[in-house]
Formats: sequence, C-alpha cells, structure tokens
Amino acid sequence: MKFIKFTIGIVLRLIKTDRFYINDILNVIRGFIVVNREMRTPLESFHSMISLFCQTGGRSNQVIHKIVTMFSSKVKLNGFDGIVPLKSKMELENVIKQLNEKGYVVFENVLSEEICDYLYKFGTTTESSARPLYSGKGMVAKKTIIDFNNLIGIHYDFDEEKLINDPVVQSLMVDNSLIAIAQEYLNCAPVSNVTGMWWQTDFDKNPNDEAATMWHFDMDHVRWIKYFFYITDVNTNNGPHCFVEGSHKPGRIPKNLLKRGYARISDEEIADSFSKDLIKEFNGKRGTLIIEDTIGLHKGKHVVDGSRLLLQLTFSDHLFGGNYPERKFTKFADSKVEEFIHKNPKIYKKYK
Repeated sequence: MKFIKFTIGIVLRLIKTDRFYINDILNVIRGFIVVNREMRTPLESFHSMISLFCQTGGRSNQVIHKIVTMFSSKVKLNGFDGIVPLKSKMELENVIKQLNEKGYVVFENVLSEEICDYLYKFGTTTESSARPLYSGKGMVAKKTIIDFNNLIGIHYDFDEEKLINDPVVQSLMVDNSLIAIAQEYLNCAPVSNVTGMWWQTDFDKNPNDEAATMWHFDMDHVRWIKYFFYITDVNTNNGPHCFVEGSHKPGRIPKNLLKRGYARISDEEIADSFSKDLIKEFNGKRGTLIIEDTIGLHKGKHVVDGSRLLLQLTFSDHLFGGNYPERKFTKFADSKVEEFIHKNPKIYKKYK
C-alpha cells in the first residue's frame, strides 16, 4: 500500500512540471523497488534520475525527495553536541537556514590539531589509489603510498573500508552535530554513505575531468549533504573547494548547461553564467569544515603548487543513486560508537 501511494505521488507531482517524462519516471520507480529489495540501483534508473533533473531544472529531485521523507522518520538524538559548535536549537536552525539559502556553511577549527595530525599521518603512511589523468583502455589506478618527491597521479584515493573502520573517522561518522545538521536539512533519517579521503596534487597543472577539478553538479542520490574537512592548510594555489552560491536551488543552473547532461563545465562558462560575487573559493586552515549541498555547481580548484588532503562524509535521504563497492564495519572505535551504530540501523545500513 505504501509503495502504491509512493508511485502515485511521484507521477502526480511530476506531471505538474513543464513536460511529462513517463519513461524516466517509470525507470526511477522501478529503481526504488530494486534498491529496497537488493540494495543496488539499476543503471538505467540512475540515468533516468539524472535525465529528469536536467529536464526539470532540478525540480524532479525535490519532488522525489519529498515523497521519500514521507516514509523515513527522523532518528532520536540525545542533543546535538559535537564537533560543530551548536549551543542551541536556534544555532542549528541558523545553519539549516544558510544551507537552504546559500547551499553551504563554513566552520573553522572544527577538527583539533591532534585529529588533523592523525589523519595526515594516515594519509602519508596508508596505501591509496593514484588515479590516472584520463580513463581509457589500460589506464588503471595504481596502489601506492604517496611520495611527494615522485608523484604518479593528480588524485590519490583511500579505500573506503579502511576509512570507515578507522577509529577517528568512525567518531566523526557518529558525531551528534553532523547527524543533527544532516537530519534537519534532509528532514528525514540521514543515511551515511560515500565516506572518502584523497590527496589532490600538482602532478598536472591543468584542470582535469577525472579529478573533478572542473565545475560540475553531483548526482550521488536524490538528496544529500556533504561534509568536507581540510586536513591540510588550503590556499588558492593548492586546491581550494569552490561553489556557486545558490546553484543548489531548483532552476538556478542555466538550461544551456543542463542540456549537456551530467558534464563538466569550464571556468569561462561559469563566469558567463553567474555573477562574480556568487562564485566562492574556500581557503582555510586545516581543521576547517565546509558543509555543502553539492547538487549545486562546485569543483576542487586544480592544484598548481603543493597538495591538499581532504576528508569527506556524505549523508543522503535514501540509498537510491550511484552504486559503490560493498563496504562493511569490521571493528569499532569503542563501545559507545558501536552502541550508537547498532541503535541507528537506518543511518548505517549501507555498512552493516
């Protein structure tokens, strides 16, 4: 009965858009059936979600998200104390207000020096995958420990399973303030997924499609929020995150850009489409946190000198979306972390 209401809701709400895209809508519906049964999204359903987004200017994701929230109640939290300094409910509401209006919020000194030191050591002593500049036949990522004197790639990715089983990363994944912000912004139980950390280097001085150093919008899931932690100091030359303020809202990405689909966009095209004051570059000391709705246009500015290490946590409204390799919790930082994860299976179902 719930699924019938869900299906009717999607169809009726999307009919109100400029056109009726029946094949894409049916593909998305089929995708939700498969995800709920098999924990994976059919590729054609994922592509249909992107197609609807581009054709409706993002309104389709908003509609589907509203329906998803009907079947995903919030989890009960014991307050919202955590690494983000939220002293009152009003401060939490102010964060959500800025996220809704601008698409981002920045907090400095969120991570302690000790945590930054720990994650930096992890990043310089743990094997990662050096991503090739361009994908193609015979070009695969190479497993290696980063050597700054002998770089072999522009982007070094760390294995997600190693990250989610690291005690410091786990402590962030269960942080009350991060979960509270995600829950209030998404208006439903937040689902933890796509936990990542990577180096961006000056191996190549030019913007690169493979390393996301060209403008783009994400389409990981229906709705989500991302937390970007600077583990190293970041300035204009070593890869600051960039975002177009307000571009997360439906209808804000120009139609001429959306007509190209899920494609990379040049600096020149962004400059032609948005006023300079809306194009934000986030420079900051290590420990800085950027909270962002990356359905808006963003990029990591290409590195021309040095390198930067960044940790990312993502919380979404549902597991419908891009498929990623299966990852599991195999150990826990401590009993409190383990208890919280077991008490909140809706949040951590991807990793169970």
